Amino acid sequence: MIRLRAARDRRNAEPCLVANGIGSISALNLAQRTALAGALAGMVSFLTLHPLDTIKTVRQSSPRATSGILATAAFITRERGWRGLYAGAIPAALGAAPSSAIYFATYESTKAFLFGRCGGASDAVDGIRVPIHLTAAACGNLASSVLFVPKEVIKQRLQSGYASNAVAVVLKLKKERGLSALFHGFRASLLRNIPSNALKFVIYEEIKQVLRRTAAVKTGGAVSHGRELSGFEHWIAGAIAGMTASAVTTPMDVLKTRLATQHAHGSRSLVRLATTILREEGPVGLYVGFRSRVLLAALFSAVGLGSYELFRKKLMPPETAPRFVEKVAHNEGPK
Repeated sequence: MIRLRAARDRRNAEPCLVANGIGSISALNLAQRTALAGALAGMVSFLTLHPLDTIKTVRQSSPRATSGILATAAFITRERGWRGLYAGAIPAALGAAPSSAIYFATYESTKAFLFGRCGGASDAVDGIRVPIHLTAAACGNLASSVLFVPKEVIKQRLQSGYASNAVAVVLKLKKERGLSALFHGFRASLLRNIPSNALKFVIYEEIKQVLRRTAAVKTGGAVSHGRELSGFEHWIAGAIAGMTASAVTTPMDVLKTRLATQHAHGSRSLVRLATTILREEGPVGLYVGFRSRVLLAALFSAVGLGSYELFRKKLMPPETAPRFVEKVAHNEGPK
């Protein structure tokens, strides 16, 4: 009894965090469930928004042939029919499932591990929250890029009319450049995806925290790590985060797209390619497709993160997940 009381007193003495004791989930179980939720969310978002992604890819790969979202859509349907807007949709969805599974499993597992190393603190704690989310997002990108990059190369080749199906793309690339061509743009993808996703997830997590704090202040309660936000709140948070991160990293996306879709004689150097674009097209060349990309990123993040949170909630009901509570500063201390 004395030991139990001492342990309880130590927990109550902590000024910020109090475990609510609802339950826990093993690291393996966490990885499996978040991987499945990520796979489902990846397929949903890619199948839903693939036409916009095709428009963005065509704009960036052939900037002189197209101008604007609607004009590009008209160009694609005129040249290839309405099916052209869905070129590469199946490979993209099938490729998005494993890459999204790896990303979210790595992100959530890394986040849980790092918070655990900080004494079991939750993401309600200021100071450690942003660095942990940045690190977790970077780890997720590094792990998932092995599948993400080849999937993107095949998808973008199909979208640009390089070949009629995924197998034909692989065979043609093998003949012209070798199988290593499937990983062209790998470095550009990392240089784009790591800062883009790190920024996106930090903003996303911070918006969620603001929403929790706002609700706590209004009710005079506490900020709960496990407090469920509504689907609409997840959509808004995802859209703002995706739009902001996309706007910042558009030049790297343009370079990555050019590397993935250019002909065999094209430059494989990021610096040389960027120099060529600046010389021939000016600075605006690095922002080709800006509006379509930002719109696409906002929608992808809203649908993708909203779907992920929905599937995650279904696969990880509140009673199975660890939850934490942060006392609001103006409230009385823990009792």
